Amino acid sequence: MTMIVKAAAPQLMLPCLAAVIEPLRDDLITAVVTATVTRATTTDTPPDTAAVTRLTGQVETVRDLLSALLRSTRQFGVSLIAALAGLLLLSPVAAAIVAVPVVVALLVFVRLLRALVTRQRALVLTAETLTARVTPILAGTRDVAACGAHHQAHATVREAVAAQSAATTALARAGTGRRLVVALGAHLPLLMLLLTARSLVQDGRLTAGEVVGAMTYLATGLEPAMRALTGVAGGWGVALAVTLRRLSETTTTPAVTSPTRPAIVTPTGYRLQAEGLGFAYDAGAVPVVHDLTFTVEPGEHLVVAGPSGIGKSTLSLLLAGLRPPTAGRVRLGGVPLDELMVRTPPRRANSACRPRSRAPSASAHLPPPSSLTVAAGRWGSW
Repeated sequence: MTMIVKAAAPQLMLPCLAAVIEPLRDDLITAVVTATVTRATTTDTPPDTAAVTRLTGQVETVRDLLSALLRSTRQFGVSLIAALAGLLLLSPVAAAIVAVPVVVALLVFVRLLRALVTRQRALVLTAETLTARVTPILAGTRDVAACGAHHQAHATVREAVAAQSAATTALARAGTGRRLVVALGAHLPLLMLLLTARSLVQDGRLTAGEVVGAMTYLATGLEPAMRALTGVAGGWGVALAVTLRRLSETTTTPAVTSPTRPAIVTPTGYRLQAEGLGFAYDAGAVPVVHDLTFTVEPGEHLVVAGPSGIGKSTLSLLLAGLRPPTAGRVRLGGVPLDELMVRTPPRRANSACRPRSRAPSASAHLPPPSSLTVAAGRWGSW
């Protein structure tokens, strides 16, 4: 009957566990995405590519560790308390001998936790740094090849990987201190009881049966409980605490303050004017656009043609107000675009996840099939 209950218990526990874990995971993902998109759309800072690590690594780490802790904390907690209580009831003298090294082991473990937290946090930060440095390199592999920057890209990635490897090694070395805690809290009491057993039995303070029983409690109860305590609290607990703290630091959305806006001036018409427009990607780089001045009246069209790389896309971004120029101004209806951008703040953060209506298919924008047939007949087979 006991085995049947033991086999059925996990099946009954999993739905309850999922009801706690999965909503937490969804809330964390929502918080990470919201904070990342909000910072990208309301500040001038570059997009935070380390958010990928938080979504794919840190959130899943919290989910897995919290699930493991909820399943196992009760087990090792009850085992430790039961072992100490049983030893106290069996022999108060043996319990007094064991208590001193156990307390010392717990104090050492508390000091060790500080080092583990520091090393775990360093590992989390180096993982984020690795993602932030590698992402633009992988996204710009063609630029790396075109500029011959293979060695620089390799050195950047290698440095980030080496930093993460060093952080992993440091955490593993600090984790070896958990064995010392087990030795102090479980092995040392067993050795002390063995060394004092003869004198205690001769003095009549313990019987041989009490000595055997106390050693059994230490070997089968206290030692596994100490190992579980150091493994769960020193491993899973530290990783969970550090990861949650890092998520709380990075998911705090910046306060969006409304800037002091000047009196609203409505553009008079839709005349587009570029006045001495210039743009360069760096202070020492050759300008992509230099001293460009023109006017596009309402109803007129502007066509920019040329080979790839001459700045067609850059010019379109400047004229649309999506990229600030390094020289000159762009006016729409006599009003500078930068002032229009202040008066009409972007709403990308609010509309990023908004459902869109289904757009018509490409065929809806094509001419009738008869016209296509006539065109194909004139120009030949494609």
